[in-house]
Amino acid sequence: MGNETQISSVASAYTAITVLDNVPYIVYVEGPSSGGVAKVKRKNYSTEAWEQVGGNLASNATYTRIYSDKNNNLYVTYVDVSNGNKLAVVTFNSTTQAWEPLAAASPFVSTGTVTYSISQFSGMPRSGLHLTITMCPI
Repeated sequence: MGNETQISSVASAYTAITVLDNVPYIVYVEGPSSGGVAKVKRKNYSTEAWEQVGGNLASNATYTRIYSDKNNNLYVTYVDVSNGNKLAVVTFNSTTQAWEPLAAASPFVSTGTVTYSISQFSGMPRSGLHLTITMCPI
C-alpha cells in the first residue's frame, strides 16, 4: 500500500483503517499525539497516491477510528480535545464531499469528557461504533 511518508510527512498517531470497495481508507492524527489535525485519506490506485477525503475532521483531536458499513458509508469517531474531550461521530457525505455530524446539529455524542486517567488503559480506544442489522449506527 505504500509507506508512511506517502500518507503524512510529519509524525502521526491514532491510526485506524477500513476498506470500502477494495479501497483502503485511513484515519489518523497528524502532529502531536496530545492533539493534532485529524484527517482521512484513501489510496488512489490509478495514481498510486494517498488523497485526502473531505476536509480536516478537527484541529485538535485524539483517538480517531474509522468504520464502513455494507451500504458504503464511512463513519469516523474521535475525541475533540478543544471541546472538553467530547466524543464526536461524523459521516462522509459523498455528494458534498464533506464530513457531517451523524446527529443533526452537533458531532458530539457525549456531554462531557470521554478520557480518563487510569494509566493501564491509556492506549485503549475511547470509542467503538456498533451498526444495527439495518446498518444504522447506534
